[in-house]
Amino acid sequence: MSESLYGLTQVNRLQEIARQENFDDIMKKLSQIADHVLTKSSLRCAFNGESNGLDTGMKRLETFLDRLPGSSTTKLQKIRHENAQLSLKNDFKTGKTKLPSKTHFEMPFDVFYAGQCYDSVPYSHDDYPRLSVLTKLMFNKFLLREIREIGGAYGGGAYLRGNLFSFFSYRDPHSIETLERFGQCIDYFANGKFNDKDVDEAKLGTFQKLDKPKSPGNQGMTQFLHGITDEMRQKNRDRIFACGKQDLIDVTQRYLVNKPYAATILGPDNPKFVTDGQFRQVKNVQMPSIGE
Repeated sequence: MSESLYGLTQVNRLQEIARQENFDDIMKKLSQIADHVLTKSSLRCAFNGESNGLDTGMKRLETFLDRLPGSSTTKLQKIRHENAQLSLKNDFKTGKTKLPSKTHFEMPFDVFYAGQCYDSVPYSHDDYPRLSVLTKLMFNKFLLREIREIGGAYGGGAYLRGNLFSFFSYRDPHSIETLERFGQCIDYFANGKFNDKDVDEAKLGTFQKLDKPKSPGNQGMTQFLHGITDEMRQKNRDRIFACGKQDLIDVTQRYLVNKPYAATILGPDNPKFVTDGQFRQVKNVQMPSIGE
């Protein structure tokens, strides 16, 4: 879904639209989308503001909603985000074993952009905070050195998002070699080649990211968009604080060692992709020029 909306599929679709001379069909589809989206039953609303202005804002929101078609099964409620309780499913299930998926998109670049991802867990899972610390530890202890300082990439790292554990590099002179380094990184941490001080530094970096200031407009939006309450955030913090070396070894082995993954490389043609024999190659992907 994300690739369809924000990835190369979307880029190609926009290029197709830009080449069209008649937009009647597109306008018809946009109207159909509006009819589906702009109804009371399809909307969820968030209104952030100071307490003395919320009543006025809620009345204006109600006026706007009254003009929309359809009916709503719920009424507007004024809540404080730190007290509201929303449910978040904790139904993570491992998928069927499958072979690695590797794709190379041939693009008119001088360097490569690489990504490799594994199935992970949702925010409410006990292992989520441990995997969060692991991403920071991998960057500090291995990826910064191997991908950037030795490999020469402009940057790289690991992150946890959308139930996926992902490695990445960008503006990278290497392609398949970078994927090999991702595998070496997994082996490095599965074998416990780090110490308690490394873990403490990674935990500190994870807390710094969690505690960065939020604008007033963004306060409460994590709960509204993702169902993550303040209570859940505190449990996550407690698990990060309690995380130790063996916990990180365990989650590395549980989710990354010999697990199926998907890898994608964007960049110029390279005979190594043919030699490797595992890459699906998409040739001559064109990017829109400025002003197109």
